[in-house]
Amino acid sequence: MSSAPEHPSETATERFASRRTLNVLWSQNHLMVLGYIRSVVIDFHMADDVLQETAAAVAERFDDYDSSRPFLPWALGIARNKVLVTLRANSRDRCVFDHELVTQLSETYAELETSNNDVQEALSDCVTHLHRRARKLLELRYVRDLPANAIAQATGTTAGAAGMALHRIRKVLRDCVQSKLGTAMQGGD
Repeated sequence: MSSAPEHPSETATERFASRRTLNVLWSQNHLMVLGYIRSVVIDFHMADDVLQETAAAVAERFDDYDSSRPFLPWALGIARNKVLVTLRANSRDRCVFDHELVTQLSETYAELETSNNDVQEALSDCVTHLHRRARKLLELRYVRDLPANAIAQATGTTAGAAGMALHRIRKVLRDCVQSKLGTAMQGGD
């Protein structure tokens, strides 16, 4: 096995940057890809196998990816092809989706990325408008993953007060995101 680059003009630094970009994009999108696969491939073990095959194919073909376009639809296209191969190989099973339905599902998952990005952008903007103390509580809870009692200790309050403050912050964020998106999102904390 040679250590020569796949593309002679490509430096080790460029290859590293490309692989790092792949890792970031895959880690941001693999759950959507898995969700799509599991919506079509009923058997969890088989779905996990298809995800692994998809990840390998995405890594293998990453040099062909056009970075000016969204990553998720491209990865879902690869997943769709892997799903179709799996479904054809297992066509003796009673529950098999047809090609058109599999394609429609992958397109639907690709559209979800756009709506998720809109929500994430709105949420990020809303967080920047919070007071510093509220942002600190969010960091302790969601970045550092601390439980309420540890947050209370770090902020000099009680666990109940920390929990109530987080509840209020989530409500403020939910209302802010709703107003930015102009939608009536349902749900609680």
